[in-house]
Amino acid sequence: MATQTLNSTPTALSLTADTWYTIQCRSTKNFYIQTATSAPSNDDSAFVISPYSMIQAKRGSGEQIYVWQNDVRGDRGYGFLVVEPSA
Repeated sequence: MATQTLNSTPTALSLTADTWYTIQCRSTKNFYIQTATSAPSNDDSAFVISPYSMIQAKRGSGEQIYVWQNDVRGDRGYGFLVVEPSA
């Protein structure tokens, strides 16, 4: 099990290609997740994951999984994710 602290900059998760992962949101705010070949510049194509929810994602070869949160309240109260390989 690994954790990833969120911030407002899309950050690539360090994951093995062609492997399924369970990503759990441990935050009181939504977070964005998107697969891409480079860091996304906006959240237009991202999935929005609700607080304390989880998603399964697979990183394809040649792309990364990016995660981030918006600081809508201005309190810089970012949450974190728990990431682990799916069984």
